[in-house]
Amino acid sequence: MAIRARIHKKRAEKIELKESDNRFTPPSFVRAIEQSFGKIEFDPCWHPDCSIRPHAYLDVRRGDDGLRDKWSGALVFVNPPWSNQKKWIERAHRQWSNGNVKTVICLVPARTDTKFFHRILSQDADVYFVEGRPHFFKEDGSSQATSVSTMVVMFGATPTQKQQFATRVPGSWWMPNRPATDITKRCLGSTLGLVTRYPMMTCVAPSRAGFPYTSACKSQSATKNRSISLAETS
Repeated sequence: MAIRARIHKKRAEKIELKESDNRFTPPSFVRAIEQSFGKIEFDPCWHPDCSIRPHAYLDVRRGDDGLRDKWSGALVFVNPPWSNQKKWIERAHRQWSNGNVKTVICLVPARTDTKFFHRILSQDADVYFVEGRPHFFKEDGSSQATSVSTMVVMFGATPTQKQQFATRVPGSWWMPNRPATDITKRCLGSTLGLVTRYPMMTCVAPSRAGFPYTSACKSQSATKNRSISLAETS
């Protein structure tokens, strides 16, 4: 049974949410998260009508504030109010970097123009761009496709977890220039090498489970463009 996390006794000031902020993650997406990363233990912006049943949660309707109260747990899932996306991702990053949580998975709009995205997420997060536009549920039970593209921001995910997720949810990875031995690949007809030697790398993940885990990747250099095909090494 989920319990409401109580960190502060002081009641939070009333937080105004837009009607569009109450959109619930599709159950199929929640299943993909838990099948890939494990049971969701904590949700800092939980809603009683959503399909997530974590061990503990924060609920703004009861005076909790996920932007103030401490997070905990091995796996945290965050589908925050999208009108305040930047603060929630920053909060997720701080809770993870402070060691309060082991792994954080955030489902948010694919807004890539911020300094935080390029300077912080490029160093500390794995970012997965979801193919298509998921249908989110409303409080009245109806569903609607998102009006914008979405991305999954991951802090603390393991290579195995990321591979499992990519086989369940169609999309592609954003791979910025940083050391990351878990994405060592073998270029077809060449030798082992790190794809991260290039400034930017995006790889299309397999669209369905059961297919060979190969990626068609395109690399862009500061001086020239170079297309390469990569195959997963065993």
